[in-house]
Amino acid sequence: MLIQKPILIKRSETNRIKTSSGEFLEYLSWKQNKELGVGIGVHKSRFPKVGFLVNKKSDEIVVLLKGAGEIIIKGENSEKKFVLEKEAVMFIPKKTEFYFNPQPEMEILSATSPAWNPKQQSGLDYKRNESGRMIL
Repeated sequence: MLIQKPILIKRSETNRIKTSSGEFLEYLSWKQNKELGVGIGVHKSRFPKVGFLVNKKSDEIVVLLKGAGEIIIKGENSEKKFVLEKEAVMFIPKKTEFYFNPQPEMEILSATSPAWNPKQQSGLDYKRNESGRMIL
């Protein structure tokens, strides 16, 4: 599906996915659009609980909406901490190892291109179950 007209998606219409750190509100999924995925992550604890996430094929953009927190990036010999500030945008290139560290809670807008797909990501520590309404 290509986005060819304006689309308004309300928070109440998202696909709600329970995660180990809270939940993910899926606005636009890989099943609906192969080029762009959009959602809101609500993190109440480190995500994932151990290890790192890696998007093998997707670049990711993260914006802090509420709360406070950090994104920790794994380097060759150390970890680098990026403290999220409201209205700042964090770009995470594909193949980057990272995790979210809320302080104590954070809500982030996440957009991926091409669209995030669970098969292309490693490090997830929950089993994805479909729930809620798919709206497109």
